[in-house]
Amino acid sequence: LDEDDFMVKMLKGITKHYDYVEFVKEYVAQNYNSEIVFSDLAKVAHVSRSYLSSLFKKEVGCSFQTYLVSFRINKAVTLLHAPQLQLSEVAGMVGYPNYAQFSKMFKKLKGCSPKQYRSNLNTKT
Repeated sequence: LDEDDFMVKMLKGITKHYDYVEFVKEYVAQNYNSEIVFSDLAKVAHVSRSYLSSLFKKEVGCSFQTYLVSFRINKAVTLLHAPQLQLSEVAGMVGYPNYAQFSKMFKKLKGCSPKQYRSNLNTKT
């Protein structure tokens, strides 16, 4: 099932009161490990990017980009509990092919690097 099929399926049977924000959140939940282009989501939902963006911000309380980053980093936190996974693997699994970028975002949100986070886990057990 490619992601276009997924989008199409999600959008079938939509009423005119369809919740676009739920669509975006659901799409992120299913595809957070791939590149997500916000304007593509707007296109599929047949609304303008700016409309979807303001709707999202109003309902969620943050921008799409902020939401996506925190969704990915929270997934990473869960994955870091699995010691058999390399840190770079965890980065890739949550949509960051570039480890340095992942580490920077992780640190920004969690206050420590993924490596520090994992070693803190080990000292607590």
